[in-house]
Amino acid sequence: MRVVCVNTGSSSVKLRLLGADDAILGEHETDAPGSDVDAEALERAIGDLGDADAVVHRVVHGGERGAAARVDAALLEELRALTPLAPLHQPKALAAVAAAARARPQLPVVACFDTAFHAGLPPEAATYALPAEWRERFGLRQAMVDERLRLRRYTRDHGDDAPEVRDWTLPDRPPTAEEPARGHQA
Repeated sequence: MRVVCVNTGSSSVKLRLLGADDAILGEHETDAPGSDVDAEALERAIGDLGDADAVVHRVVHGGERGAAARVDAALLEELRALTPLAPLHQPKALAAVAAAARARPQLPVVACFDTAFHAGLPPEAATYALPAEWRERFGLRQAMVDERLRLRRYTRDHGDDAPEVRDWTLPDRPPTAEEPARGHQA
């Protein structure tokens, strides 16, 4: 199986075409400062990597998901709603998903979540020393609080009018079992 791996980081997008035993068959890296990607350049780069059987994306925030998932319209909506929890990474990852879908529409697209690692942490590693009422009301876990602290440092350094953060607020409560996590535009 040959897989195009898309890794959207805070300042770049890295592409690799992996073959059997994770052999690197092709790669491309491009700068991508801010929360955007050059969709046309990314589409070309993905197209230039060669034949593949699937496209896999690293996505920072997958909510409570503990495993990779095939991307469809419902998952994209869920991931968009999580943008307030990873405003520096989530928009870029979603733009890369869209670019890859345009470049390789015939291929299955899968998202792998950084938060999947944190989903299985034991309580003593995942729980902050905060009142239980706060943890329950706001769904606070260590990974989420760490992301908010990174955002606070980013806004300190770049201002709170940065396009990645200015239009988002945190929801006032955690999602229920019947609804996905959602931020909302102010």
